[in-house]
Amino acid sequence: MIHITGTLHHLQSDTRMTGAELTAEIDRRSRMLKYLGVSPGDSVVLAQAGTPDFFADLFAIWANGATAFVINAALPAAECQRLVHFSGARLVLSHGQDLSVDVPALHLATLHDGETGTAPAGMMMDMAALVLFTSGSTGQPKGVVHTLRSLFARIALNQAAIGTATLQSTLATLPVTFGHGLIGNSLTPLLSGGTVYLGADVGPTLGLHLNDILHRHNITFMSSVPALWQLAMRSPNDKPTHALSRIHIGSAPLAKEMWHDIMYWSRCNTVVNMYGMTETANWVGGASSAEMTPENGLVGQLWGG
Repeated sequence: MIHITGTLHHLQSDTRMTGAELTAEIDRRSRMLKYLGVSPGDSVVLAQAGTPDFFADLFAIWANGATAFVINAALPAAECQRLVHFSGARLVLSHGQDLSVDVPALHLATLHDGETGTAPAGMMMDMAALVLFTSGSTGQPKGVVHTLRSLFARIALNQAAIGTATLQSTLATLPVTFGHGLIGNSLTPLLSGGTVYLGADVGPTLGLHLNDILHRHNITFMSSVPALWQLAMRSPNDKPTHALSRIHIGSAPLAKEMWHDIMYWSRCNTVVNMYGMTETANWVGGASSAEMTPENGLVGQLWGG
């Protein structure tokens, strides 16, 4: 059985799932998937927003030795269908929305246990575990394959660079359909035993109410894109956010002027301009304002791996 020690707190619905609850739900859903015919080497599409359900389904897929294809459920129906065909998936796991695909689409959270069968095969470290799609900036989006070994190696390097103490209260601001949001901003703190506040689907108000969220939940770490900070800095920061000890920014260029503005607004001295790509799971390096003078295009040194 997979054991999770971190906690998930979904801001939009104000629901929590502790590590023990998540572990039990992963076991229930993994047995359900096995009963539904999911076997090692099979593909399952995850077309969900970043809720606790998403993470329970993701680990349940891995517990069966299967591959999770993560797609954006808000894509046009024809594009969803194309990606499902590309994946060769036997199932699509959604939040119950109609995706108009021609393979079974299920919402595991709402299904009764029924006959869930015996324990699944378990995680297989060197089989394909996760396929994320690139942004398509150089053409048709490409599916990038990661094994669990490569994912856990990247997460371990993240933890070593950031520190598990800093990861104890994380605000996840980004969609789980790409590496920055899923691996860096969510799985890294979750597997460090921290609490992850899932806020990506709150919408533009996340940026406008960022200061209140940081205070209410004693956020120690967050990662985002420059666009979120453009929204956040429209509202004055009238109280220092003392708990926030580290900020990551990536997935788009960060101008040195905004870098300085974020340091001033957040009262955080460790604002890190990150560099990564889907092919490397997420970050591979960063430039911290605590160690370097902010400059345009500065992404620091490799983190190793």
